[in-house]
Amino acid sequence: MIFLLTFLGLLQEPTPPTPPAPEPPAAQEQAPQPKPPRSREDSFEDLVSEDAPAAPSAPPPAAPVDPYPGWQELNRDALIVNEEVLTLREIQRGVARRAREQQRPNPNVQFMLAEEVTARARTMLQVQGGKDLGFDIELVERMVDNTMKRQTEIAGGVTRLAEGLRKDDKDSFARREEIRDWVHGKLWTESTTGKSPGPGGRVRHDHYARPGRCLFENREALKNQPKTRAVETTQLILLLGKPAAPGAGERNVRRLEELRERVQNGEDMGELAELYGATEKGTRGRSPFLLLAALRKSNPEIGAFLDRAAVGELSAVLPYLQDGKVAGHIVIRPEQFRVAPVDDFGTPEGQQKSMAAYSERMDNYRVQMGLTELLAAAYVWPPQSFSPSPSAP
Repeated sequence: MIFLLTFLGLLQEPTPPTPPAPEPPAAQEQAPQPKPPRSREDSFEDLVSEDAPAAPSAPPPAAPVDPYPGWQELNRDALIVNEEVLTLREIQRGVARRAREQQRPNPNVQFMLAEEVTARARTMLQVQGGKDLGFDIELVERMVDNTMKRQTEIAGGVTRLAEGLRKDDKDSFARREEIRDWVHGKLWTESTTGKSPGPGGRVRHDHYARPGRCLFENREALKNQPKTRAVETTQLILLLGKPAAPGAGERNVRRLEELRERVQNGEDMGELAELYGATEKGTRGRSPFLLLAALRKSNPEIGAFLDRAAVGELSAVLPYLQDGKVAGHIVIRPEQFRVAPVDDFGTPEGQQKSMAAYSERMDNYRVQMGLTELLAAAYVWPPQSFSPSPSAP
């Protein structure tokens, strides 16, 4: 029995001894931690301080990681008016059509995009106003049919009309929808101005221009005619940039003095404006007619020069202000001056023109007031796309 127990004990695997617990490692000297990068404000304080050394430039920020590499944006929402949505492609087609019709050689794309969005927002508000008036649906459809027939006849048939629509990436269904919107907008405009009766059969506004009122307007126009003096100019502008680099103003002044001397020596100022100026390309530095009264407020030194300058006289290098702050420098040359013409109310033709001009001003004022009312009750995105500012005629 003792032998059997001893034999079984030999067959069992012995339990390994428990290893001793490891001793804690010796304390090591910690590696120096990198200092946090200095902020832009700290660096700027070092630069402007005479005693502090220049701070090392912070490393450039890493480029953002594209979450969808290889994908390209094809379209997106650009304008929303109530339930109507316009995409960027539609706005771009409108810009291309506007550039063709206005024959702009080198248009400013961003400006024309904003211009198209504003025009579309205005039109969509008018269309919504026409729909809300509640005109008979059969009347609207009859007007749409008549307009569609006239356009088909002008185009020379259905086939040629379809060919013209394909150039604008449209079909007859899209054109019919456009005409329906145009009819609604036209009904709203004429109802708002009083040219046509509203859906109830009554005219909203009296469209008659009283002769006594027109005579008063004519006399006021003669009295205020000097305030309407406007000027067309050629401009050489160099901007400082945002933010302005150190010494940018002095460099712009020296550069404009050189360009001014070249103009005095016979070089074409419009060509130099195209090559070096900050005016819109294709305009050769030529501005539209600008009111001198407005220039005196926005750019006093420019306004003071134009008040006394003769046609063709070249200015010195003057500061160019935007929102009351110096944004650059300018050399300017007046090309022609004009004042708003006033008709002679002593003749029948002058009276007719004065009454027609007054009626037109009243129409524009009423349309703007109506758009303001529509805008207050509408959802428009982006909010800055349209903001009418009516002024009393």
